[in-house]
Amino acid sequence: MYLKKRLETIFHRTIRKTGYDVVKCKYSKHEQEIEQMLISMNIACVLDIGANEGQYAKNIRIGGYKNRIISFEPVKEPFAVLKKMASKDPLWDVYNIALGNTDGKTEINIAGNSVSSSILKMNEAHIVAAPDSKYTGIQTIEIRSMDSLFPELNLAGQSVYMKVDTQGFEKNVLLGAKATLKSIKAVQLEMSVQALYTGEDLYYQLSDHLYREGFRLAKIVRGITRANGELLQFDGVFLRD
Repeated sequence: MYLKKRLETIFHRTIRKTGYDVVKCKYSKHEQEIEQMLISMNIACVLDIGANEGQYAKNIRIGGYKNRIISFEPVKEPFAVLKKMASKDPLWDVYNIALGNTDGKTEINIAGNSVSSSILKMNEAHIVAAPDSKYTGIQTIEIRSMDSLFPELNLAGQSVYMKVDTQGFEKNVLLGAKATLKSIKAVQLEMSVQALYTGEDLYYQLSDHLYREGFRLAKIVRGITRANGELLQFDGVFLRD
């Protein structure tokens, strides 16, 4: 046992000298299936909207996706981590902005757990389900619509997958991407069964919007639940029909 631990220590020290490390990670069946979809659809670029510290992009790299990623994260602290992580990947670009249906400045509420930060007010149901998500402050951020930004990304004619995880602000992102959606092959969208943020659209409203834009639901990935197992939030993957 001592020899094994000693060898592991030497191995990790050697790897860290290169600027990397090897860690154990939990990799779910759902994540594997999404990566398989990215590869089978020949996706040339993933738009990672609401990237936080880059967890989603990191997972699809682990899963074998090798093409371009563009991540968007408006909050400065997780963006600093995201930027550092992406700096090691020449096909991963990052933007310190939020996506919505306007261009300009706005304020975002900072959650204690970072990942639950939102432009919208958080409802009590969210705080009860995840007490560490309670807001702790506010930041002024830049916001853009995808329709105004998309021409700058040089993605015309390419196969694009758009993942949106913006804590209740998903409908605003879609409204600001009305023209862009015509160029999108698939959308992965975080959706709530019960309103966790004030003013958010629920799963059936978001689904209806995407169906009217020419997409169909192809996969559901379980998200936040109550202590009793009741589902509060999930991801839906929609493919262009």
